[in-house]
Amino acid sequence: MFTYPLPTQAGDSSPITLTNPVFLADLHLSAEVPAIVSGFLRFLETDALAYDEILLLGDIFDAWIGDDARDEWEAVQTRCLALKAQGKRLYLMQGNRDFMMGKDLAKAWGATLLADPVIATIKGKRYLLSHGDQWCTNDVTYQAARVRIRRAWWQAMILSLPRGIRAGIARRAREKSRAHQKSTTVTLMDVTPSAIEAAIQTHNVDGLIHGHTHRPAEHTLAEGHTRWVLPDWREKDHVLTQAGYLALDAQSPSGFALVSLLKESP
Repeated sequence: MFTYPLPTQAGDSSPITLTNPVFLADLHLSAEVPAIVSGFLRFLETDALAYDEILLLGDIFDAWIGDDARDEWEAVQTRCLALKAQGKRLYLMQGNRDFMMGKDLAKAWGATLLADPVIATIKGKRYLLSHGDQWCTNDVTYQAARVRIRRAWWQAMILSLPRGIRAGIARRAREKSRAHQKSTTVTLMDVTPSAIEAAIQTHNVDGLIHGHTHRPAEHTLAEGHTRWVLPDWREKDHVLTQAGYLALDAQSPSGFALVSLLKESP
């Protein structure tokens, strides 16, 4: 049985201050991708120790049917609680695949669930953090679905169903999503420049950090603004082929750099 507040109401929209953060997104954790799961666990045991704050900006899971299913991810929870015990701060954000994540999961992991978007101050500059799907405004079909699944009544209805039924709904939703992606151009699935400009102006920020598009890069925008797209994680034949994150880098003109977790580029 679900507990209130509903996932759509649960994220904290308060601005945050970060001192030494690392940003990840689009891991799409699932039992079907064991190399990614193992790689993420290694990251939490190794690379994550170098940072004060670990921020997971959506699509952490390939699907999330509700916080009552968190017992399936005890190994990740154990690693996250170990990081908290060492003074690290963990932040979670919902994505388009795990928009049903709520405060029960965040509490179990010793994390804070963030609203999307949220402002973070890093070394005196303001950055807007988001999963990024809300800015893909040209994909009208997806945006209509996004509005529907974030309505409180819809989430309450879904969370009232047995876990087995919810798992079946999630499986069919993934299949429908894959079919939509195959029939949709890359341009439609990317962020819309006008939406990015509007977000910068509305929130008065110096830069944006997001995932979702699976097109990792650093983009220089007008008036000195910067947009970073986080790398998605991939595996093939149970071998990790792409994995990485965004972190502070004193040698970079922008102050950040995309880092690969692989010794060699795939």
